[in-house]
Amino acid sequence: MGSGMTVTTQVDDNLVKPVVEAEIRAAIVRQLENIDDLIPKMVKAVLLAKVDSTGKVSDRDYNNRYDLLDVMCRDAIQQAATAAMKEYIEESADALRVEVKKQIDASSSNLAKLFVDGLTESLKTSWQFKVTVNLPGQN
Repeated sequence: MGSGMTVTTQVDDNLVKPVVEAEIRAAIVRQLENIDDLIPKMVKAVLLAKVDSTGKVSDRDYNNRYDLLDVMCRDAIQQAATAAMKEYIEESADALRVEVKKQIDASSSNLAKLFVDGLTESLKTSWQFKVTVNLPGQN
């Protein structure tokens, strides 16, 4: 062997990485004094993590003003309220339709009749709808 000879060995990262990660995790667990305290601390840290209004941690600290638990509770209440309102509208659809038709019959405006017919049709297919009326000359 001459002095100018070099031997190089390469090991695939996919082989080394899982072993190293497992060793690191094991070392962390061994260093924990009381493993029983770990889970409550982790859960508390996650639930009280500061997040933005969508429940995600923002890149900008000033957006992270809410506790994750508060955002989750708000979202759950909003979902329940939405479901209750949808149920109410479905149960009251006939009464709403009758009242709207009664109001149209009292009006002589053809535009109002077309509007209510469209609104009534929309109520049949979706409880959530958007109405925009633009008259000539309005901005």
